[in-house]
Amino acid sequence: YATSLCKLASFYSDIGNCQKAIDMGTEALQIRESLSGKNTSAYATSLSDLASYYYYIGNYPKAIEYGTEALNIQKSVLGNNHPHYARSLSNLASCYSAIGNYQKAIKFGTEALLIKESILGKNTSAYAISLNNLASYYSNIGDFQKAIKLSTEAMDIQKTVLGTNSLDYATSLCKLASFYSDIGNC
Repeated sequence: YATSLCKLASFYSDIGNCQKAIDMGTEALQIRESLSGKNTSAYATSLSDLASYYYYIGNYPKAIEYGTEALNIQKSVLGNNHPHYARSLSNLASCYSAIGNYQKAIKFGTEALLIKESILGKNTSAYAISLNNLASYYSNIGDFQKAIKLSTEAMDIQKTVLGTNSLDYATSLCKLASFYSDIGNC
């Protein structure tokens, strides 16, 4: 039943009804805690999902709270070289960026990138997306050269992996153009 609630919560989030997603996700979390306790991958996944829903509605402190708890459980249960752990790091990086704590965003984003590189390799769309996220964090602190370098690498990977007619490649091009514009190179 908890798994069905999680899937429904994800659906509600996808259609923009985050409050319904939070309600269902919270119920699933409570069920998972009562059945298996807090120190399980399933409980951590529910926390991570709830963190995402809170992020979507702009409740960043709650997103960070749930995301941090999920991260700690995932590290304990799965280790720090696991895709779920990297996902939680990426989510927390986004949260910290949203509240203007770019140094923490860079720290978590870099760690997520290194994990994705070790697990998936560099020539994957997931790695390129992490590069673009990290480029945004560097741009936010005014390090446009680092942002351009990371975004160029992401664009090259997206072009190779997905081709020039993909949305991710177009996103990389737009980010790169934005960074060049930021330094006055229009």
